[in-house]
Formats: sequence, structure tokens, C-alpha cells
Amino acid sequence: MYLGDPPSSSSTSHPLPPLIVRQHYEPARQFVILTPNGAEIMKSLRPVDVLSQLLQQYNGPESDVVKAYFQSQTEDQACATCLLLACDLSVHNTQLAEWATRAFFLYGGEPKVASAQVLSPPSFQYSLPPGFNPGSVSTPVGRSVYSPPDNCQVQFSAKHNGLYLFISRILRPLWNSRIVQKVSISGKQYLVSSVSGKEVTVVASKLLALRSFLEKNTQFTYNPGSQSYMATVETTPVAAGRSRLQEVQLQEKHSLDALTTLVDHSCQVLGLWKIMCEHQFHVITDTMPSEQQTEMGMATFRDLILVGQDICTTLINKLINTYLSDNTSIDPISLKLRNTCPKLYRNEDAACSKANEMINVAKTKQNREEQEKLLTSALKLCKEVAPQINLSGICRQLVACHYYNGVVELVLECAAKCDPKDIALHYYTTTQPGDDTLGYQAYAQRLDCYKEVKAVLDHLRHKSNTASYSIPTRPGLPPPQPPPSASPLDDTTKVEDVIKQCMESTDQLLHMEVYEWLVSHRLYGDLITVAKPSLELFLKRATASPARRDAAEFADLLWKYHERHGNHSAAAQILYSLAKTPGENLTLEQRITYLAKAVLCMRSDQVGCAPHLGVFLHELEDYLEVANVQKKVLDALSSSLSLHRQADDAIRRLNSCLLTITELYADFAEPYNLWECKLAIIDVSGHDDLDLIQRIWDNIIQDELRKSTSLAPEDKVGVVLAKVKELGTQYLVSSRCFPVAYLMWQLEQLSCLENASRSNVFNTFYSIGITFPQTVDIYKKMYIMNDRCWASHGNEFYLIEVIASLAETLINNPKLVKSSEKQVVAVSLQELITSCLTTVYSRPNTSELDTRLNNAFTQLSKL
Repeated sequence: MYLGDPPSSSSTSHPLPPLIVRQHYEPARQFVILTPNGAEIMKSLRPVDVLSQLLQQYNGPESDVVKAYFQSQTEDQACATCLLLACDLSVHNTQLAEWATRAFFLYGGEPKVASAQVLSPPSFQYSLPPGFNPGSVSTPVGRSVYSPPDNCQVQFSAKHNGLYLFISRILRPLWNSRIVQKVSISGKQYLVSSVSGKEVTVVASKLLALRSFLEKNTQFTYNPGSQSYMATVETTPVAAGRSRLQEVQLQEKHSLDALTTLVDHSCQVLGLWKIMCEHQFHVITDTMPSEQQTEMGMATFRDLILVGQDICTTLINKLINTYLSDNTSIDPISLKLRNTCPKLYRNEDAACSKANEMINVAKTKQNREEQEKLLTSALKLCKEVAPQINLSGICRQLVACHYYNGVVELVLECAAKCDPKDIALHYYTTTQPGDDTLGYQAYAQRLDCYKEVKAVLDHLRHKSNTASYSIPTRPGLPPPQPPPSASPLDDTTKVEDVIKQCMESTDQLLHMEVYEWLVSHRLYGDLITVAKPSLELFLKRATASPARRDAAEFADLLWKYHERHGNHSAAAQILYSLAKTPGENLTLEQRITYLAKAVLCMRSDQVGCAPHLGVFLHELEDYLEVANVQKKVLDALSSSLSLHRQADDAIRRLNSCLLTITELYADFAEPYNLWECKLAIIDVSGHDDLDLIQRIWDNIIQDELRKSTSLAPEDKVGVVLAKVKELGTQYLVSSRCFPVAYLMWQLEQLSCLENASRSNVFNTFYSIGITFPQTVDIYKKMYIMNDRCWASHGNEFYLIEVIASLAETLINNPKLVKSSEKQVVAVSLQELITSCLTTVYSRPNTSELDTRLNNAFTQLSKL
């Protein structure tokens, strides 16, 4: 590549552009002519040399000759040539530069409303630097005019076009050249700059001169005032013409603003490239990702300037990293970058680089106090420029130094500055409406910050769960132990410290992310210990969210949270709601557990202070009682599934919801003849139908007899008595569902029929809780009935034998009756025995029974 003398025509396949284009980098050509008088040196003047001589000869631009020069060259070309002199910053050229500047504005003209259609080339597709619009770039970008709207045709001024021609000619030598080339160094391929630092300096210096000219001379831009005139409807021809002229002026201003942006950006990019050339370029590019190296190998300077932001950023980062890896202070290079390319290397970038340097130094410090001081200073720097930092990279550095509190502080600072008005919190609490784009963006930015805190928690938890074991590779002594590090217990404590620090902040959305992390690791115990209102909000949202499959788990956590923090009634309400929720996710047993816990919660609360709470407690107790009956029905159906093939649907229904007592009776107990369940339902409902209760007991007894048909008579009676005893312990002996007298009557008849032991029945009832005096009264009533059933069952003296056995039981164990009642019971028994003796005397073959009764009568007198 050349920037000076042009190569010969044989060295290039492309014809050279006109001298007016090349004159920026080519000096005037000189020729030596041999004459008879000697050698004469002749100079071939460039257009800029001609203009320079004219300005000097006529002491400025205000002459017809200079004006004629502009007309002969065309105003556009002459303005571009003027800029060569106007941008010359050399001391000896000050006056000439001033004249050239005056000529530029004097003959540069003004934008006009064109009379012909000005066509625009297809739109340019590059991604461009902020503020740069390539629609106004001439030669480099491939568009010559700014595209005006609304069919208003623009003829830009010669000043405008001259500026575009000038920058295109400055950038022409580099524009389509590749930025790097491959070379082999020590047998390895490296990327090196395709131009030298000196060549870049030549182009950059001309761009800097143009930038200085633009900064000093702003009078070529226009300020038509408020842009609101575009919306004004003007009807008169004069007013309409004035409006179109203002529009044209505004369009030229926009185009020149874009040019200024391009000039400034090009200066910074080439300035950065010059700095890179001053370092080991091939070493820096070798550390770049292979994809980016390939991209650089294909890129031109045009690409670098227009779409090379990522390449520039990577080059700066790699350059800074070389200083950091060499433990060299980055202050000089950071200052140089800030002065050369402040928009590519911002204050934020400089602060982050300095923070990285301080963190690297902190890693080498053995003294914890010195390390903390450096880390605190680095954190302060980062917080000052937040959120315009590489948050992820800085946090990784802080984690490497075990400065976990610093990570939390930095994340909080970044999140607050990303969303200073707490728009994200409003978005979160309003169930995240889909049309709230601003809220979504703020929420997403905050989440992007919070993920660094979650990464720290993951890191510490992984460390606490990982135990290192050294396995010998060969027999002999064990391998040397590594230096001591933090124990898993220490790491667990650090997890708790980080969570505590997060909870102490006022950032509720950070709280939510920490809660999510705890839930994802199933640390439910740690979660519900948090005494923050934000936890209740989190759990309520999670419970109500239809998108969560584990909503029931969050409801379970919510009641535990309320119960732990003393809000027992709220916990009971949630438990009640859980128990009532229909569906097959819960079993009936789980529903009963929820109701039981709800009752316990309400009993723990001071229900007396609020009447409605007491009512709710009674409702819960009723629900629990009915649910227990439902469990009986379920167990009964499950155990008799072989007898009821169609019971599968019934079992599924019993598990999927809580039913009313009426539903349990009508839909389950009655159709499936579940007699014990019927009894339980009657007991819970308070239904008072003695005939129904007695029929149920008859069926219960018959069921037990059917189950024991293969047993001996005595064992049959034992099975029935065991069932009666089992049910008797469930009901109060005074309950209407446990008719003691009726049951004793029925069981004694069964015992008579099976010729079982005469003491089995009353002993069974005594074990249930029927007192001895009550038993005597019941048997006295049985005897008074004088029922003939005993004879039909095979033993007309059976009841008298039972009464004799009853008397002998008291005689053998007087403590069955209280001392204060003993005499009364004994007299009552004697009266009953007297009645029995009357019956026995009139029957033959009753001497043995007569003797038993008389002996019992006598012994009772001694009590």
C-alpha cells in the first residue's frame, strides 16, 4: 500500500484516479529539464497548489480570479480542495488556512430545493456507530445525498459536498484494504497489521485536522429553529416555499451531523489501530477467539470503521489484559486510550480496567487487611461507573478473591442504577402484563444483574457439598495433604452470610431471586425462617401462578411461613384451602393431615379475641371429623375391593376431594353395605334413629359370624365380642350409637346359642367401661322380661347361669364396685338371685344350679 508517490502504471491493474483525488497524499511532481543554458527544475502544480498561489497573489478569496477558479473546478471540487489548505495546521500556513476557510464559506453556496428528482441508491445495510448515518456519506459509503422525505428534492450546498469528497479522499488509501495479513513467525501463523503505525498516523493526522476544522467552524450548519414547522400546514405559495427551504436546510444539517460523527469515529478507530501497532500486535491478536481472528482476516478498514465495534472492544480488552498479566500498571495505557479513543474506551472502561488491576494485586497479598483495602477500593471504583461495567467479569474476579459481600454490593448498585424508578418491581407486582414493554425491559435488566448473586450462591454451595479425597496411586505412604482451605461448614456459613446480606437490602426483587434459588435447591427450612414481607408476596404469587406445577408445594411453604411467624389463623386458612382443593395430586390421608394441622394452628391462636376465629375452629373440627369418617369408608372399600369390583371409581373419588356426610352415606355406605361406616356416619351426624342403629349392629354381628363360620363355637363368640369391644372403644358408652343393653341382650343370645362361657359378655362390656352396677341393672331387666328365647336357643336356664356367674365375679373380686356402692349392689344381686331361685325350685334337675345360687346369696351377705 502507498500513501505517497503513486506506483507506476505497471504495478496496478486499476487506472489511477485524477490528480485532484490523489493530491491529498502526493506532493507536486518535479521535472528536471536540460536546456542549452543548463538544467531547470519545473514543478507540475496540483489543483491545491494553484489555489494556494491565487489566494496568496490576490491576498484572499475576494477576487474574480479565485471565483473563476471555483467555477472552472466546479464548486464541489473546489471546496474539497479548499479544505486541504484550511485544515493545514502548520504555523507558516496560518494566513493561507484562514483565506481558504473564507473561500470555502464564500463560494460554498447554500442548499436549495432542486428542480429535478434526485435518486437515492439502495439503502446501506451495515450496523453503524451510534449517531452515524451513512446515508449522508459520499465516496466511502456509496451514497451521495441525504434521502429527503415527502418528495422534497434537495440540492445540497457545495460546502456539504466538498466535505464529503474531502473525507472520502482522506480515507481512500485505507478504505478497501484488509486490516491484517498473515505472517509466519517461528513456524506459526500470526495476524499482523497490514499497514504500519506511521502510515496510519498520516491518515489519522489528516482526519484530526478535519475534525478540528469542523469543531472551529460551525457556521456551515443551519438551525432553522423548531422542527414543529414540518407539522404546520401552509397554504400560500410563498409560505410553502419557505417551509420547503427550511426542510432542505434541516436535511443538510442532519447530513453534516452524520459526517461529523463519522470523522470523529474514524479518528478514534485509527488512533486505536496506531496504538495497537505500537505494541506486539501479533501477540495480542493471538489471544483472540478463533472466530474473531477469522473475522479480522476478512475485514477491511471500511468494515472496521463502520461495523467493527466488537473488534475494537476485544482489541482494547486484550491489550489491557497483557498489561495485567505482566503485572504492569495500566494507568499510562489507560490514559492514552482515553485521550485517543474516548468513545471506544470510556471512563467506565478505564475504571473497570483499574479495578481489575487492583483485584489482581489483591490476589497477591497475604495480609487480609491489605487485601480487603484493595478490594474495597476496586469495588468503589466499579460502583461509581455502574451499570456501565462488565458485571459478570468483575464478579468472577471478586469471587476468586472470596469477596462475596462485594459481589452483592455491586449487584445492588447496578440493579438500582439500571432501574432507578423501580419500574421492574411495579411490573412484577402487577402480574407482568404483556403490553408493558418498559417494565419488562427493566425487569430483565435487573434479573441479569441478580444472576451474579445466584452464581455466588451456587459456587459456595458446590464447595460446601464437595469433599476432596486423595486416593494413593501406589502402595506406601499416603499422598501429601493439600494446604488447608475453607471447610464445608465455613462455606455453608458464607452461603448464610450472603443470603442475610441480600435480605438486609431493600431490593425486593433480589429477595425474590434468592427465594427462587432456595426453592430450586429445596432449602425449604432456610426459606421459611426469613422474616420478610417479600417472602409472603413471593409464596402467594407462586401459589397462585398457573404456570407452576409445584404450586401446592408453595402453598405448603406459605402456611409454614405463617405458622412460624405467629400468624396461626392465616396458616389454618391455607391448610384448609389445601385440604379442600379437588384433584388427584393429594390423597385423602394428606387432606386429613392438613385439616388436623389447621385445627392445631387455630388452637394455638387466641381464638377468643375474635369471634369469627372461634367459629372457624369449630368448622375445621367438623370437617376433620367428617374427613375421618371418609377415611373409614375409603379403608372399608379398599379392603373389600375383591368383593366390589366396581369400587375403583369410588376409591378415586374418595381420594380426590372431601365429601359431605350425606354423600358418604348415600353414595358409598348404603350402596356397598358398609355397616360400620354407617354407624360412624350416624354418630357424626347426630341422627337419632334407634331402630336403624339396632339394625346396623345386627348386620355388624352377622358379618363377623359369616367371617368366622369355620371356627369353634367359643371362638365365634370371641370374634364377635372382639369386634364389639373394638367399636365400643371408639364410641362413648353413653353414645346413642352404642346401645349397651341391646347389644348385651343380642350377645347373650348368641352365647347361649353357641353354648359359650357365661361370663364372656359382661366381662367384655366391663372392659369397655360399663360399670358393675350398670351391668347388674341390665341383667335384672333382662330377667324381668322373662323372654322364652333362652329355651328356644337350647338352654332355658342360660340367663340364670349368667346371673350366678355375675354374682360369683363380684364375690371373687369385690373391688369391682366402690365401697360406697358395694352394699347396694350386693342387695340388688341378692334380690335378683331370689327371683332366680324361685324359677329354679319349680324345675327338675336343678340342684346344682340351686346350690350355686344359694352359695352366692350367702357370700353376698358377707360383703
